[in-house]
Amino acid sequence: MSKFPALTDKQVIKKLRKAGFRFYKFFLILLSAVSTFGLFYLFTDLAPKQDILAGSEHNLPGWAWSANIGWISFNSTNHSGTVNYGVNVRSDGLLEGFAWSDNVGWITFNSSQLGGCPSGACEARFNSLTGEITGWARAYRAIEPEGQTLGGWDGWISLRGTATDGSPYGVSATGCDWEGWAWGSDVVGWISFKGTATDGSTYGVKGSGAACANQPPSASDLSRTPGDYCESRSDHYSWTYSDPDGDDQSQFQFQVDDNSTFSSPEVNRTIPIVRPSPSTNNQAVEVRHSPGPDQIAYNATYYWRARVWDSKSAESDWAVGSFFTTPLHARPEVNFSWSPQEPSVGEETQFTDGSKCFNVAGSVVPCASWSWTFPDGDPPSSTEQNPVVKFTSRGEKTVSLTVTDSGGLSCAKTSDPFRVKLPLPEFKEIPPF
Repeated sequence: MSKFPALTDKQVIKKLRKAGFRFYKFFLILLSAVSTFGLFYLFTDLAPKQDILAGSEHNLPGWAWSANIGWISFNSTNHSGTVNYGVNVRSDGLLEGFAWSDNVGWITFNSSQLGGCPSGACEARFNSLTGEITGWARAYRAIEPEGQTLGGWDGWISLRGTATDGSPYGVSATGCDWEGWAWGSDVVGWISFKGTATDGSTYGVKGSGAACANQPPSASDLSRTPGDYCESRSDHYSWTYSDPDGDDQSQFQFQVDDNSTFSSPEVNRTIPIVRPSPSTNNQAVEVRHSPGPDQIAYNATYYWRARVWDSKSAESDWAVGSFFTTPLHARPEVNFSWSPQEPSVGEETQFTDGSKCFNVAGSVVPCASWSWTFPDGDPPSSTEQNPVVKFTSRGEKTVSLTVTDSGGLSCAKTSDPFRVKLPLPEFKEIPPF
């Protein structure tokens, strides 16, 4: 709104503008009795009516409270009367519009009326990423009409600053809830944007749309699944991305370190990714005796963590998973070959073990045992390292080998299918007829 709304008859205290500051404070209380509504709110600490938006242009309804001047309404539907007023946060974060106090009148948030503020940037502005509200508002009665001030009070209300004892104060938004404190000098005093009234009911200023702060996402439900170290020599890690505002994920960072301080992580991945909220992130990390970059070692204790970003660049805190210890050493690597590659029924087929077993140092050592299975084989199974087998039927065959090391760790492998052929016919030489 570009102009101030019409003032009500409650604004008769304008006649006191040329009076001294002490005189003003005395009559401020006395003349509040002119309005039954104002008297009710000033002398009773009861919560106001439920806040409702007056219109789409007003996205910051609700009530603030000052012990000096009572309730401050941020939207016309909080208050009796016909004037449509309210405070709005634009898409660029700039505040505009008016709040109302029965005891000091209109409070403006319009940047065009905030020039010459005591310090810093004058415009009232909302940062949706940090949730902080900065700048100034101003009580209009102190400067209108004709730029006069009442009792020396200039009407300025600081939305963020440092108190005389050195402690910081300010108004901030957590999601859509505005909370914290503003300071309006000795006249208005401290203004609370969220609290509990003496009757136990709550009050506050609650935004919608552009008046809501972007809340950071979270990484949760961290889980690690060890590999079987036979088929997969990788551990698998997962966590859930979620965002209270429903924003998509934009990236994550994932770390694994043998030090709980994560001073020099062995795995440190930052990966851009677009996924909705909620969704699951997954990563795999290889375990090796001589790990390279982005790998971890056997027989070691590790710590891991993850954090996530939303599409508005807000990041979560680190979420830390449970620490873990990798196995002492690798399980056997199972491998074997056979000859001929396509044997005939009844033909001797040589199977040759090529497996490797390991010790704690990662060196290759002899394996302890072998267990073979041969479908339609003669023999059908074997515990020899390099058995010889004859197949008794034709068709596709698969052979399996389980290898066990001296520590009792075992792995198995099954061959790709290979063909067993019928034997070639035998011919006998006879004299011609």
